[in-house]
Amino acid sequence: MLMLWWILIIYEIAATIALGFQIHEQPTNWLSSFTRFQLVPTILLLLLMGAGYLAMHYLKTYSEFIMILWTMTMVSIFILCIPEMTRSYELLSIPILLSSIYFQRKLLAFAYGLGLILLVSLLFIQMAKGQTTNPYEVIVSF
Repeated sequence: MLMLWWILIIYEIAATIALGFQIHEQPTNWLSSFTRFQLVPTILLLLLMGAGYLAMHYLKTYSEFIMILWTMTMVSIFILCIPEMTRSYELLSIPILLSSIYFQRKLLAFAYGLGLILLVSLLFIQMAKGQTTNPYEVIVSF
């Protein structure tokens, strides 16, 4: 669980460096960049981490499912909030790999089903934002 904090810290450092470049290149537009790339993902990740820790504490019998859901949600936040990762659908396979560690069919089925649901959801969200994705981009990303 400590690893999740390191992921958030590394993201914050990278986002702060990018913000510095944004302020230097476009001093008038820095606030929207700060909100979009640093504030919104940080708040979402902190809420996710808080909910994940509470769920792990109170629902210990479902900890494997919670870890898979937690990882899938974190990946989805990165895909939605970071422009460079908008088409990085291969990241949705990370929870499937995580579930394969446990060697249990129900965890693999859960991770695979959740991955498919989130892939379709992300495609619809991106279409609603006006971003077009063709099947080639989805297939090649995997």
